[in-house]
Amino acid sequence: MKKLKSSIYKGIEYIRLKHLPEQQLNQFLSWLDTESIITIQVDGVLQNDCVQYGDYSFWYDSVFRATANVQQIQKVRPNDKSFKLAFNKGQ
Repeated sequence: MKKLKSSIYKGIEYIRLKHLPEQQLNQFLSWLDTESIITIQVDGVLQNDCVQYGDYSFWYDSVFRATANVQQIQKVRPNDKSFKLAFNKGQ
């Protein structure tokens, strides 16, 4: 799933939550501090579902992609068996 591109208004780089794919939205909202959601007035219209792009970008790179990589590995190797090894102390 691709990273959302930012919008810039009066020097504020941001994304709108409504533009996120549902899977990203749910995971991002569970990670995000609700105080990080900001309102930006663009051309007289209030957009009250904005988040600074830096917050989204950090989450995407360090949390979402890491989780997606683990899930991909599990899909590729679902039947891997774990091996239990016993070691005797002192031998």
